[in-house]
Order: sequence, then C-alpha cells, then structure tokens
Amino acid sequence: MTHPPHPAAGLVGAPYKRGGTHAGEGFDCFTLLAHVRRVYYNRDTPTAGIPSADLTSMQAAALGIYRVLGGREHVPGPWVSCEPTDGCAVALGRRLNGRLHHCGVLIAGDVLHAMESVGVVLSPIERIFYLYSRVECFECRS
Repeated sequence: MTHPPHPAAGLVGAPYKRGGTHAGEGFDCFTLLAHVRRVYYNRDTPTAGIPSADLTSMQAAALGIYRVLGGREHVPGPWVSCEPTDGCAVALGRRLNGRLHHCGVLIAGDVLHAMESVGVVLSPIERIFYLYSRVECFECRS
C-alpha cells in the first residue's frame, strides 16, 4: 500500500532564494528547514541570522549551521543528536571530517532541501548518503 505524499513535499519546485521565507519567494536550505519544522511539525528551529550576501551559498550555509550549533561542530545547547525521524534537521558535509555545509529536513524518510542551482528538491535518503559523507540528524530541545 502506498502512502500519500507528505504535505511539505508540495514545496518541491519552489525557487532558491537566500533568506527567503515562503514558497512564493523561495528558500535557502536553512530557511526551508525552519519553515517546514514550524509549519508542518510545530517545532522551533533556532536561527542565528542570515550570513552576508557576499558569501557563496555553501559558505553561507556552513556559517549559518556553525552559528546555530553554537560556534562548534559538536552539538551544544538546544540541539541534540537523534535517530532519523520525521521533522528532524539533517546536516550534511562532503567529507567525514569536513565542515557541515548544507541542511534539510527529513520528511517521510526522504530529505527535503533547497539547492542553489535547482531550488527545493526531495531526495531519497539513500541518495543523500551517496552524495554526502557526513550526514547527521538533530532535534531541538524545547
């Protein structure tokens, strides 16, 4: 039996826009994460401000994730590591020891994320593990 798609999957195809906050405007990876967690899961996502427009999207995402995690690569404060569950934040990095530089949100076993070149996409978790060497799931304590 197939299940209907998660309502957040309706955001697929929204454009990429650094600092965007709604589907008509577009999202970057972090603002998409915060929007989906707030609207579809009623969960808070701490923010630390959108980095300078002078940075590349990858640099901005890395800096944003770094700031939200309290300026460390380990999880402090409100964020705790978790098993992959619907609505959790998924932080991604290209190298096992490299900096986390991209993020998304887990919905129905797939990762919803915004990419500069294509906008909002839904990627099967298997593809995420293929593309990224470092995949970590986090949840925010209330």
